[in-house]
Amino acid sequence: MPVLLACSVVLLLAGCNAAARGWQHPVIPPAHWLVDAAWCRHDSLRRAERRLTARREIPASTSAHDDTLDALMHRSRVIRTARRHFFASCMTQLGYVPVGEPPDG
Repeated sequence: MPVLLACSVVLLLAGCNAAARGWQHPVIPPAHWLVDAAWCRHDSLRRAERRLTARREIPASTSAHDDTLDALMHRSRVIRTARRHFFASCMTQLGYVPVGEPPDG
């Protein structure tokens, strides 16, 4: 149970960090930004888990001996890194730019 709590805290902090980095779109109204960000978050998790499982960096099912804090923390770091990449890629493809960076053009 303490391992699950530790992983939950790590994932919560990762989510807060991702939310702190805002995105904006030069044309789409701000009311729609959260919808696009939610879709990109969902898609980035799906893509990260599928990619990592396919590459066998993280097994689809872990055995009892893999259920250690180190293994869980490694899995969390790998997925977080992949999610950030896929999230940024998704938002960029939709035409968003990170807050603080001027749009090209």
